[in-house]
Amino acid sequence: MRDAEATVMALRSQVAAFNQKRGWQRYNTPKNLALALIVENGELQELFLSELGPRCGNSGNKQLLANELADVTFVLFQFCNVCGIDISTTMAMRMREGMC
Repeated sequence: MRDAEATVMALRSQVAAFNQKRGWQRYNTPKNLALALIVENGELQELFLSELGPRCGNSGNKQLLANELADVTFVLFQFCNVCGIDISTTMAMRMREGMC
């Protein structure tokens, strides 16, 4: 599914189904998910140290970047699922407030 076709809710539902199929719910506490975001963000940052340099890089490296961004987003959506956060509404509010 491409970005132009996907909704946040559809992606969150897919994340929830993926986690449920694997029985990972017991690990998905807010604390564990906060730590997982740190780990996944670290893997994203590591690309810029070793693979990408200061930019997105060539198409092969761009796929590495896309993979790590997907991992970060996966954990973020699971965090929203677990905590019952409507991230779209919250982001819109934060942008209206000029806080992003």
